[in-house]
Amino acid sequence: MHLQMTNYLFKNLNTLFLTCALVFISITNAQEVRVIDNKGTIYRLDITTAELFDTGGGLTITDADAIIQFNTQGIIDSNDYSTTLDDDSKYTSITIKKNGTYKVTYRVTAQITSGESRSGTEYRLLKTDEDGDISVVPGSYSAAYHRIVNRGKNTASASRILVLEKDDKLTVRGNRYAGNSTVKTVAHGSSFLVERMIK
Repeated sequence: MHLQMTNYLFKNLNTLFLTCALVFISITNAQEVRVIDNKGTIYRLDITTAELFDTGGGLTITDADAIIQFNTQGIIDSNDYSTTLDDDSKYTSITIKKNGTYKVTYRVTAQITSGESRSGTEYRLLKTDEDGDISVVPGSYSAAYHRIVNRGKNTASASRILVLEKDDKLTVRGNRYAGNSTVKTVAHGSSFLVERMIK
């Protein structure tokens, strides 16, 4: 009886896994992913990327809102994204060129460089649509605590899956919400990544 129950269980578990294996991924190259659902339908995911990062640091995070700057471009699939430079030749935004579902991730590392006040910084992802309307992306808030000089480094990060439209522009905004020490970004500690998952 026990053996029969065990065989029945394994047989049905095998059937369950085969039937409910919703995702089978076959990577044919770095940019093409195929997904097969349990009905045998094949979907192609055209993964594209846009990456900014900061090798210089030194942006002061004050009580006033500031757009986080990135001084270096990583991989930019130019058919799908464009980037914006400010007056200081720092990258500040990534603009979407095609409608789709995207994963958006940012991180900001900052530290106290002077002052004796324990301080806090906070960050949000902003989206500007084609009409110029700016909104905070829900669920994109992050914060960091900075204690003292030389022991005040901390990293804040957030990630969201978003349905975006052509000409949506993404930026990261930060400010110091507590304390009065001087807080600046740390070299090689901040990045901004957008990946298209489904067109």
